[in-house]
Amino acid sequence: MTMSCETGPSASRNQEYVWYKDGKQLRKKQEKDLRIDWARREDSGKYACGSYNLYYPVRLDVSGYPYIILQTPPNILEGDSVDLRCHSKPYSTYSKADEKTTIFYKDGAIIQKSKEILHLPSATTSMSGIYRCEKTAIDGEVLKAEEIFVFVQDLFTSPEIKAPYNIKEGDALTLTCDTRRNPLREDTELLFTFYRSGQKVQEVTSSNTYRIQSAQLEDSGNYTCEVRTVLGTVMKMSDVTPIRIIELFMKPKLQIHQQRVQEGVKVTLKCQSPSLFPYRFTFYKDSQIVQSSIYRDKYVISQASEEHTGTYTCSLTYKGISKNSTGLILLVQTAVSKPNLMLLPNEVVLGDDTILRCESSKGSLPIYYLFYHNETLLGNMTIHKKGAAELRLTVRSLTMGGLYYCASYNDLQTQHQQSAADNLLVVEPVADISITADTEGEGYVLGQSLTLTCSVRRGTSISIFCLVHTFPSVSP
Repeated sequence: MTMSCETGPSASRNQEYVWYKDGKQLRKKQEKDLRIDWARREDSGKYACGSYNLYYPVRLDVSGYPYIILQTPPNILEGDSVDLRCHSKPYSTYSKADEKTTIFYKDGAIIQKSKEILHLPSATTSMSGIYRCEKTAIDGEVLKAEEIFVFVQDLFTSPEIKAPYNIKEGDALTLTCDTRRNPLREDTELLFTFYRSGQKVQEVTSSNTYRIQSAQLEDSGNYTCEVRTVLGTVMKMSDVTPIRIIELFMKPKLQIHQQRVQEGVKVTLKCQSPSLFPYRFTFYKDSQIVQSSIYRDKYVISQASEEHTGTYTCSLTYKGISKNSTGLILLVQTAVSKPNLMLLPNEVVLGDDTILRCESSKGSLPIYYLFYHNETLLGNMTIHKKGAAELRLTVRSLTMGGLYYCASYNDLQTQHQQSAADNLLVVEPVADISITADTEGEGYVLGQSLTLTCSVRRGTSISIFCLVHTFPSVSP
């Protein structure tokens, strides 16, 4: 029988050990093992050992009967690989041939029928309980070992998250996953993982702390931490610890007296703050900074122009915390300029198309366009983006020639802006051409005067006619 004194990783090689039995010192020696070569009943008792401090005592019972005993390790910790042995005396008469003659019980229930060793590969606290074993002798007699309470100790305590109270935005936050190792295994290496609302916020590490340099509102949540051994044989999760980050200040509100203004007016944007902290006020137009300063909570546009149209926001910054307002759209409206009309092309043949292209280079959208031919309205259209309005016409009669013009306006003005007129020339193809002579008949006398007339019934801009004929030579 050998007992070993485990005092932890800090023990030196030449350390002296002191052994006690029932509170009385036995002897001093450098070896940490106490060996009893031949156990007797008088060796029963509570044994303890140590160097500077006493460690947990172990009860040793030596008896002459029964013939079998259940042997267990003196200290079992979570994760240990444990063998419980149903040991019998060498001269006992149990059957070695039948493996099923050994039966192990836990809390009165059979847990194994096999060899004389019950192997527990990775002990857990749920394995604690009252164990016993029995064997069947050759003559059929059942030999029972005394019951033994097997206690599986915690390798480390269940973790608990420790956190400070009243954490405000911008504060440094440190969470500690607190656990205590069993004194028998103080050198056990542990790994820690932190979770917020079920999502991992820190990867596995040997540090039991999780640090946030500047806490934000989104860091609020239900935190847990997990502790496990390097091989993962023992793993424990803490209870949920709710953490709420206190808001340092509320989001700002951007104010504009009028979001739709005319060109040239003064516009003031104010970033309304919820308290009197020394904020830095920053104004943005379409996500680009237009002003940033301390205490100046207003941004002034002295003369608004169309270029000032856009989406504006503001932000407050204090102690490294920045918060943005909701965006507001500022629309600077401009009256339309005099439009320009182009006919593309301005000279066409009957049946061809022409395009009337009208555009005001300046003016807030939408812009409304009207097209006219000799005071007659041809059509209208609304343009919602920068660019010209175009009306396509198919010229089907000569009456479609003449002066064309367009007009434009927008929501700021009721009076139309009119373009200069452009003339459309409609050309009719030449048709029904005929030639007539001033003298009737088919024969003519040499030297006789002859007048030919070329006439056209239809056609536009006819001005020149060229008659060419070659007469063959005629003998008198």
